[in-house]
Amino acid sequence: MRAPRHPRYLRGVSLVSRGLLPAALLAAMACSSLPSVDPGAAERACAATPGRAWCGAQCVQLASDASHCGACGRACTDGMTCDEGRCTRRFVDLSSSYNHTCGVEVGGAVWCWGANESGQAGDGDRALASARPVRARGVVATRVFAGYSHTCALSEDASLLCWGANPHNELGDGAPAMVRLEPVAARGVSRTAAMAVAMAFSCAADVDGAALCWGSNEWGGLGDGRSGRRQPVAPVGLAGVTAMGAGWGHACALGEGGAVWCWGSRGFAQTGDGREAPVTAVWAAPVVALHEGMTSLAVGNTVACALAGDGAVWCWGENTYGSSGDGTTQRRWSPAPVPGLAATALYGGFGSFFARRSDGVLVGWGKNDEGALGAAGGHRLVPVPVLEEIAPRVARLVAGGTHACALLTDQTVRCWGGNTLGQLGRGTTGPPLPGPAEPAW
Repeated sequence: MRAPRHPRYLRGVSLVSRGLLPAALLAAMACSSLPSVDPGAAERACAATPGRAWCGAQCVQLASDASHCGACGRACTDGMTCDEGRCTRRFVDLSSSYNHTCGVEVGGAVWCWGANESGQAGDGDRALASARPVRARGVVATRVFAGYSHTCALSEDASLLCWGANPHNELGDGAPAMVRLEPVAARGVSRTAAMAVAMAFSCAADVDGAALCWGSNEWGGLGDGRSGRRQPVAPVGLAGVTAMGAGWGHACALGEGGAVWCWGSRGFAQTGDGREAPVTAVWAAPVVALHEGMTSLAVGNTVACALAGDGAVWCWGENTYGSSGDGTTQRRWSPAPVPGLAATALYGGFGSFFARRSDGVLVGWGKNDEGALGAAGGHRLVPVPVLEEIAPRVARLVAGGTHACALLTDQTVRCWGGNTLGQLGRGTTGPPLPGPAEPAW
């Protein structure tokens, strides 16, 4: 007797082909041999991975995810990025004056913090201080230059926009006023490549090296040998300018062949022309012994330093705080080299100076009240290693009256030192804060 056929087949015809088996039964038969899926496995695997977390049904890196920066749901806004679990901003330029600092963010936005009594922060206000960074209105820039009570920025078309104090036409708009809370264009200035912003005057050089200065000429800051002029004029003798810097009432420039020229107030020997007499240098004049071979400048309040192509650093001017780096506090009417220092980069301002030694060590000297050098104790009469915790990552340093800031290689900012007017941008005012820390964005 023939055995009965399997129920799936009748006379050789599949029941499947005849549609006689339910779809649910077919699905069960097809999947019965597959392993089951654990819905929590991915989440557990994510949680077991250092630095990752399960946020919104996805595994994210908390150190760099801008939507979950440091914790699930903590989003970075307003163009900020996530760096090491904190929301931050990245910058391409930085500049400090006596009590305020400004930076150009990637993308061109300008942010300022610190003193703002004349509107130099650019946010349209005149608060005594902006302890937290504020964005300058209507400015998209590539570089920024902070002065005592006014600020200028280089726009993308190489024109200049300035704001803040303007009683002497230091903003260059041709219409002196106590303050300008909105940016104005400096007239007659174009194709700017370098700039210096002083107390009551400003100077700029174009891409061809031609320089102009405008504002107060009380101390010879315009460098044209005349007084009482506020419109842009050319400092006599200057050509081929590639860099500029300014103090309270004087300015210096790096000219053709690496020569250094200075002009303006010289009562503290800050023009470096070797004449031991406190008279105004109304003409731009070459600095003694620095007629060629200099590669960069760092100009302070009443002191200045220059870096030579061979690595030597030369300083001159007021030396009360040891800003000449020679171990003395003797005023330097002519430049003298900082003993034993061979450098590859020079930074500074007011009375605090920094250099990257040829062996890579970052050193600082000079004014250190309130910790501007990032070192404990008083002023430093000779260069000493500073800022060890961030030194390898420092790309640039700027110094104010009692504070300083650094632009790091990852384009983030750190500040330290005096904070009476919020110069550190941490959202508070008060005692000095010695350790480098990021502003409170």
